[in-house]
Amino acid sequence: MTGGGLLLQRFRLSLSLPTRSGLSGREMARLARAAEEVDFDTVFVAERVADAFAVCQQMLAETSTLKVGTAVINARLRHPVLTAMTAMSMADSSDDRFVLGLGTANAQLNESCLGLGKVSPLAWMAEYVAVVRQALRGDPIRFFGQYFQVDDLVLDRTGPNSLPVYLGALQSGMLRLAGTIADGAILNLRSVDAISMALAHLTSTAAQRDAALGNLHIACVIPCCVSDDVEQAREAARNAVLDYMLHPAASQLFDTELEPGQLDLLQKAMLAGDRVYASRILPDRFVDSFVVSGSPVHCAEQMHRYGAVGVHMPVAFPRPVGADWATPVWEMAEAYRNIASGSTSLSSTSKKSS
Repeated sequence: MTGGGLLLQRFRLSLSLPTRSGLSGREMARLARAAEEVDFDTVFVAERVADAFAVCQQMLAETSTLKVGTAVINARLRHPVLTAMTAMSMADSSDDRFVLGLGTANAQLNESCLGLGKVSPLAWMAEYVAVVRQALRGDPIRFFGQYFQVDDLVLDRTGPNSLPVYLGALQSGMLRLAGTIADGAILNLRSVDAISMALAHLTSTAAQRDAALGNLHIACVIPCCVSDDVEQAREAARNAVLDYMLHPAASQLFDTELEPGQLDLLQKAMLAGDRVYASRILPDRFVDSFVVSGSPVHCAEQMHRYGAVGVHMPVAFPRPVGADWATPVWEMAEAYRNIASGSTSLSSTSKKSS
């Protein structure tokens, strides 16, 4: 689709590194440099309770061609004018290699832990992006909304900026909003079979989309456990899925993928601390739907399936399998590149993954 629809272009494999990994900004910058060397398109920083902007700045300084972005920052922690100024500075210092991904995190973090007031996430984000857009255009910022009021503010450094603004979107409302006001949407916790439903929400508001935004770019963060030790990779994948069972959006994301009552049983087991029982009742097919696991070639083939159903940028989110998780991820990137160039058949699964 064109003319405000979905982007047709496909991108190389990208990578997500979370601040909750405990890695320093310097260590993440070194990983970004290594990712650039094996031809990843973009490295995103997933922010929890850390400053993703500071990490991205270090990554940009260590690389020369790699795009770097946030997927996503907790926008509730920053005024939209501050976010726009920081993002523009990073884009300016890196030859426009920075991508701004915005999210609202979750109520437990923002309201219970940080004491922030309650908001309507959709209305709040719509206002936030509107203020950011005004700042990017370089005009005096004038905005009077429910959550933000900015009166005739002129930034010290002005001028139009083409910085792309993406929204992290899990549920239907934010997907529709992203389809209306964002340059791109960052999906997460989506099986290949569930992508079509997400795309339907994203395109349902195409008539309301500003034509000046162009076509919508779809990225999808995909947890992966990559190792030639297939059994160890599968066990890591099971643990990764269990970590998501208490996610605030679990009922919307997982309930239709499980048999009636299964999600309730899994959540009760996790709340009781009985991870062993939860793992035992977790269906294998469910694990395989949400986490890509196995050998580098097998994982590359599974990542490529997302592109086949409409995702422009598959974003690998590695979950450690053993001490050295990075090497098999770089091998997966090479295998993905071979598949994209046609030198490896999608139907030929690696012997190591069987």
